[in-house]
Amino acid sequence: MFSENNLKELIAKAFDLAWEKFQKKNYSHASMILSQSLKIDPENNKLIQLFALTQYALGQYDSAIKNFEKAIIQNPEDSENLNNLGLCYSGLGKFEKAIEYLEKSLAINPSISVYKNLGLQFKHLKKY
Repeated sequence: MFSENNLKELIAKAFDLAWEKFQKKNYSHASMILSQSLKIDPENNKLIQLFALTQYALGQYDSAIKNFEKAIIQNPEDSENLNNLGLCYSGLGKFEKAIEYLEKSLAINPSISVYKNLGLQFKHLKKY
């Protein structure tokens, strides 16, 4: 059987492989690796975040929302997860909900990319 250290090492290697696949836009393969890894370590926030990003990239917004929400519960001050959650809602056409999360992200870390994402939501709503 695997020791705890061996499992941590295995999960770290799986994460690295999934990240490599994600960067190469091989989202399906990354998703498969992450899904299996999360069966072993379901509370691993790095795995959850990358899985959510992968689901977002695949257009699986509902699943991505669930995983971003799980990641946010573990780390409520992570502005990137809040931004990405907003983008998921935008992908579903729920622009008001997207604005809610993008504004939370801005309150933590006012970055130009979040301002841009927020502006796009107002554009979709024709609130100039």
